[in-house]
Amino acid sequence: MDSRRSSMLGRWALWAGSHPGRVVVLVLLITLMMLVGTARVEMEMTFFSMMPQNTRQVRDLKKITDDYPFSSSIVVVVDGRELPEGEAETAVKRTIDAMNAEFSDPSYGDILDGIYSKVDESFLREHGFLLTKEKDLKRMRDMYADTDLIPFLTALNDDLEREYSGDGAAMDDDESQLIAWVGGVERILDDLADSLEGGTPGRDRIERSVDRYLVGESYYLSRNEDLGLLFLNPRFTVNHIGALVPGVNRLEAGVKSVAAAQGVKAGVTGMVVVARDEMVTSVQGLALSMLIAMALILSLMVAVFRIRSTPLIIGIPLALGILWTTGMTGFILHRLNIMTAMYMVALVGLGVDYAIHLMTSYVQERDGGRTFLPALEAAFLVSGRGIFTGALTTAAAFYALLLAESEMVRELAVVAGTGILCELAAMMLLIPAILGLREKRLERKGGSDPMLRRQRRVRSDFAAALGDRVTARPGLWLAFLLAAGLVLGTQASKVVLEDNLMNMEAEGLESVVLQDLMTDEFGFAPDVLFYLSDDNNELPAMVEALEDLDSVKSVNAVSQWLPTEEQRRRRLPYLEEIRIQLESLEEGGAPDSELLLEELYRLEANLVEMGDLAVLGGIDRLAFVLNRATGLDNDGSKVRDSVFDRLLKILETGRYDESGLFKFQALFSPALKEKVLSMAGTSMITRDDLPGMIRNSFFSKKDETTLMTIHPRMNPWEGRYRSIFTAQVATVTEGATGMILAADQLTKIAESDGRRAVAAALAVVFLILLGDFRNLKLTILTYLPLLMSFLSLYGIMGLLDIRLDFVNIISIPLLVGIGIDDAVHIGHRYCLEGQGGMKRTLAGTGTAVALTTITTMIGFASFIPSVMRAMRSTGIVLTLAMALAFIFSVCFYPAVLVLAVEKGGWTLTSRSETRKKSRNKEESE
Repeated sequence: MDSRRSSMLGRWALWAGSHPGRVVVLVLLITLMMLVGTARVEMEMTFFSMMPQNTRQVRDLKKITDDYPFSSSIVVVVDGRELPEGEAETAVKRTIDAMNAEFSDPSYGDILDGIYSKVDESFLREHGFLLTKEKDLKRMRDMYADTDLIPFLTALNDDLEREYSGDGAAMDDDESQLIAWVGGVERILDDLADSLEGGTPGRDRIERSVDRYLVGESYYLSRNEDLGLLFLNPRFTVNHIGALVPGVNRLEAGVKSVAAAQGVKAGVTGMVVVARDEMVTSVQGLALSMLIAMALILSLMVAVFRIRSTPLIIGIPLALGILWTTGMTGFILHRLNIMTAMYMVALVGLGVDYAIHLMTSYVQERDGGRTFLPALEAAFLVSGRGIFTGALTTAAAFYALLLAESEMVRELAVVAGTGILCELAAMMLLIPAILGLREKRLERKGGSDPMLRRQRRVRSDFAAALGDRVTARPGLWLAFLLAAGLVLGTQASKVVLEDNLMNMEAEGLESVVLQDLMTDEFGFAPDVLFYLSDDNNELPAMVEALEDLDSVKSVNAVSQWLPTEEQRRRRLPYLEEIRIQLESLEEGGAPDSELLLEELYRLEANLVEMGDLAVLGGIDRLAFVLNRATGLDNDGSKVRDSVFDRLLKILETGRYDESGLFKFQALFSPALKEKVLSMAGTSMITRDDLPGMIRNSFFSKKDETTLMTIHPRMNPWEGRYRSIFTAQVATVTEGATGMILAADQLTKIAESDGRRAVAAALAVVFLILLGDFRNLKLTILTYLPLLMSFLSLYGIMGLLDIRLDFVNIISIPLLVGIGIDDAVHIGHRYCLEGQGGMKRTLAGTGTAVALTTITTMIGFASFIPSVMRAMRSTGIVLTLAMALAFIFSVCFYPAVLVLAVEKGGWTLTSRSETRKKSRNKEESE
């Protein structure tokens, strides 16, 4: 069979070299067909598109992104931190208003579905207390029994002391409410101070201060109010690949234009923005990698073979092999993702291997004096069998990934395995034809082949010298490399898995930086967990259970905005009490300044104590607001004058306008009474009453399901915290989903698929080698350098803290097919040369093996300059792996063969070949 295969390869070389035009026509027909497939390929270059589609988490997440508009919202972060402290808040609010006006223009209607720049205060003014839990309504009833100034302050102090004295956990639970109260009280007291000094704040201003107290800030501002948020709901989602990049780019351009006009900075983030950045950076990285790989490899080929037409001889079939692979991908899969596109680039380094072996053999034959056709036939006879075996083992290793669980890995199997076969076909078809065209052109010109006049030829001095050294001391080489591999292997256990998806993105991406900024400055992370519910009655209990978890910052569900009839029934008595006592409230007399002074001292002391508790408890946003109100820093030192300092100084000196105190209460008390009565409305809330932002956040566009969001207390991409967060949420519900859980699923599946694929690849490649070598001993020996390469690779990764991630972990099984190629070529040549032929083996194949390793390493190393860290990491791992495979193949493996055959007397040829050699020997004798 071996002789038949070699004979067929030789006959093909002779026919293709003699009839290059017919081969070119055949190749053109194949290429035209593959262009049809190429046109069907879509580039889905996001991590989301790689998620395992068969898991519940990913299915739910895809449904959420499609059905719930706010889950795909673009978060605009307006940054006024470079402005003076007194100007930042005003500039941020002004910019948000300008952006709201800009994006309300009909010209954005084709890509924008909604703009949300403020809290819907009108809804809260009408229904705020009906949305409040019963335990808090008891507090509201006591706090608003009397809306005059001193009774109000007294009730507020009583409530703060009762609820929060020494209880930092309760403050943490009520952080948002306390921030609103403290900010509102600051403004109310500031209005009071102006009144005492003879100013006239006016009803509108006092009403705004009361609104701030009851409802909170209407703008989405950071803790020190120099950053603001705006939410844009696009008409596209992360699943709309074609609209993603142009849509985000257009909205981002509008954001930055408005911000620049207002003298501030702004950026965008959110799921669709991160996906856009993934697409852009991955495509840029792949384009750069392809350019680097092609340029370096073709330059190397020209330098080695000293034939100016080498870029055409090798470059044309190389490019066509990639095109054919893309076409086959279009017919089979219809798309490329980040990982499969990476291996399209890697094919530059892998596919050129076959050309190198053929060209090296051909050039060496020409250097030996043979004419064109005999040299071409000899090249295919000498190298063809090893090329086919190497290609089949590599493709088989790739196709072994079809056993994987995840669609992502199976797609990689199709693209990588088919790509190897396409490159093999392109090289085998075109190289003899192109060489034939070159030879016919030289004949027409009437000149001899310049190759025969070269001063410098393809040399094998280094490889021959290496063969001498290995043959002389095989035991030393074996012992040294075995010891090195085993020592490195002791560090393999240090290799860890990268579980932070953000660490795989391009470094310094604005969208990722802004996510961290939101966590620090706004107290919530953009990446949350979701829960889909088809029964709203289950939500109140779930919300309460989730809010009790230490790792959960807050929970939002439709039940908090659309109370059930049962919730409304339980709350109505408290609302009625609040209304009755306020409607019967009579106008009070002038406030007593002594009592006012006492309550102000008491309120300041309460806020100071709460500030200390907030600092100790790590409740940063609340600590900032409390310290601002009291003029302290986190150490309790006085750093600025506060509204309390101003008021206490006025009241203690007695130099104030007494009528101003009465006028203030005359405005404040009815304003507070009116607004509390409005918030204590008892009418049933319907879905149509809800603000648009709430409807788009919690209600599906397509069915009756609703959405609950679970906000983490810290950045959920931090591995240790994330495991705690997801584990605690799982104690309440196993039905949560989100990017962090989907990414965890992807990592787990990639890890298990990686192990499964390694085992499958080892088994398949073993069977192919056994069928090719037809000698069990030789097959086992050929595996040894591969196993040593793996052991050393993991050891070096452990030493250098190179982490595995869901991209590079899948590349490890591919090394079974790629890494064994060098050993296969050496094993084949050694069997041809026979005992004592190791020097000739390495001299004949060493140059080709070295070149193929270098070109493969160039292909993989071209990922290293990529800005996307997942590509960079994969490039490092694969380049390192190929270097190790080369070292163990050309140094360790020959030593093993020499010791086994020439010292141990092993027979490594098949029985049929042994009989054939004996027969030939007898005939010659």
